[in-house]
Amino acid sequence: MAMSAGVAADVPFDPAFRDFLRDVERATPPDSTVAVVVPRGELYVYLAAYRLAPRRVLVGANVCCPSAVGVFGAAAGPAPAGAFERRAVSNGSLFLRLP
Repeated sequence: MAMSAGVAADVPFDPAFRDFLRDVERATPPDSTVAVVVPRGELYVYLAAYRLAPRRVLVGANVCCPSAVGVFGAAAGPAPAGAFERRAVSNGSLFLRLP
């Protein structure tokens, strides 16, 4: 496995976040809008946008009109405003908007 600055080159972010994004990707259709709540800096937001493409990615739980809200790790707080169904995903929660 190639290494760059002590980090595996094929996994440039933490494995828990990778698993979280994988589960969010599997649970949401490609045409959805997904809001993400992450406790860390911009790198996590950029990685979410890259991994979840072509989904539209927004930042924050209470932004306007997402079809899903993914909450990573310790960022878990109250459910987003509106009618959502909560699903457990690796290292977080996913809230899917109810029809």
